[in-house]
Amino acid sequence: MFPLRLSPFEESFLHDDESGCSLDIVLRMELRGVVDRPAFEKAFLTALDRHPLMKAQVRRTWTGRYHWVLDDRHPPELVWLDSESQATTFPPTGRVYAAEGVPTRISMGIQSDRTTLVFHCHHTRTDGAGLFQFLGDLFVDYARNIDPTCTADLPPLEPSQLAVRHKFGLNPWRLFRRLPKLAVGLRGIRQFASRCPAVLTPPREGLLESNENAATSTRVIDIDAIATAGLRAAAKNQNASLNDLLARDLFLTIQSWRQQRGFDKANDWVRLMVPINMRRAEDAVMPAANVVSTVYLDRQPHACTDPESLLRSIHDEMQLIKENELGLIFVLSLAAAGIVPGGIRQLTKGQESIATAVFSNLMRPLESWRLPRRDNRIAAGNLIVESLDVYAPLRRNMLLACVVLTYADQLRWCLRFDHERLTDEEIESFTKQLRDRVLATADQTRAIG
Repeated sequence: MFPLRLSPFEESFLHDDESGCSLDIVLRMELRGVVDRPAFEKAFLTALDRHPLMKAQVRRTWTGRYHWVLDDRHPPELVWLDSESQATTFPPTGRVYAAEGVPTRISMGIQSDRTTLVFHCHHTRTDGAGLFQFLGDLFVDYARNIDPTCTADLPPLEPSQLAVRHKFGLNPWRLFRRLPKLAVGLRGIRQFASRCPAVLTPPREGLLESNENAATSTRVIDIDAIATAGLRAAAKNQNASLNDLLARDLFLTIQSWRQQRGFDKANDWVRLMVPINMRRAEDAVMPAANVVSTVYLDRQPHACTDPESLLRSIHDEMQLIKENELGLIFVLSLAAAGIVPGGIRQLTKGQESIATAVFSNLMRPLESWRLPRRDNRIAAGNLIVESLDVYAPLRRNMLLACVVLTYADQLRWCLRFDHERLTDEEIESFTKQLRDRVLATADQTRAIG
């Protein structure tokens, strides 16, 4: 199977990284229980064997094309730390790479009866769904290693499916049949190219100097089970999805926050970059990979004055995207650019600012894990998954990345900020405003009920 050519989407991530962005995806998980080190190390190797892209490296051939290869010179790392504080350092110490460097790293910080797991890999090799697929296998195998009576099993995988991960079930005939639907997205391509998205805050002097450990800062917004249920009810009452509702509240927060600081202009476009999972049912047997595309939601200040109208417009746009499979537009555009060697790099270089912020909803990422529950939480042998948070990478002039997930019936916002461009005060202010707005949305539903 290897060497395996990079998909156009993977290559775009690679070139984003070359531009000075660290295209890393990071997960932090709090575990209750004392981890069995030999059992965990064995499970880590099992998961890597089942998901080869998690240990592969990128190489460029003489033709100018990029391929995944297996290279033992830079193996994935499993690091055992003697204190929890070391494991929770963010960003994690040491970069991860698509090429010529550590591809994947797990750091384990152990303190009394608790363990903090920090997973760190380059986003080129996997998306959020692939990340949890990999970790699910790791924890299932760990449970089996320490408990011979464990009945959990590893799902079947077909590594050969990686060879078609970028085709999305399309052949020339199927693509031709979809052209009428995809034509709906031509206007979106023109709008994407003609609009320059607003930056959360303009560049200023006197902020943090650029360095690997100070470049980003994270915040978490926890929404309790009652408020989470309120948000779901609010979405249902307005014939929208929870995803639509949260995207609406993010738009409103960005707009009001920028307005308070005098950054907004009437003709500014706030743009959310929204990842779309492109997996089909038959892709369930595919090992971890980056099988996503992106769509973009643009709004000007005048469109954010009426929250209900804004929600309806987001819902209608997302329905249009789903019904016409417009997630294909971005990946097909990259594929077209990639016909010429170096084309994707040139396209990526020309993007000074691709969006104002990332908004990614991972839904219930642990729901598919083949493990029992205790107190509504995943149990892997002697370990209980207490909580988790996931952070998406930032890009040039994109100062905010939001990941939303639900675990144990509680919704969590995981926010990653550019700490070179945003002060601590600004980060705290934005986080508070987003928290207050989301909770107010949940409270309004309860008040109506």
